[in-house]
Amino acid sequence: MLADGVRELDELGLWESWSSGVGAGREVEMAGLGFGRKVYYMGKAKSRHGRGVVPLLESVGVRLSSAKLIAPYVSAAGLPVLIDRCI
Repeated sequence: MLADGVRELDELGLWESWSSGVGAGREVEMAGLGFGRKVYYMGKAKSRHGRGVVPLLESVGVRLSSAKLIAPYVSAAGLPVLIDRCI
């Protein structure tokens, strides 16, 4: 779950350890970003195709098999728009 993962990293203050492996090339200061932007970066990092839609759908309770079927239909809106609507 993306939202739960972001909350946990915020509570424990472990963004540096997470972003060193994932966001090292981006040079993004994760601790200074808002909640929605953190979810966006985590979704992009966990996605196979770089879209992050399937992990986002899973984080709101959709099963993986259903998320894979729904993702092509909702991915046209873009990940930031979907995050704003879901979280």
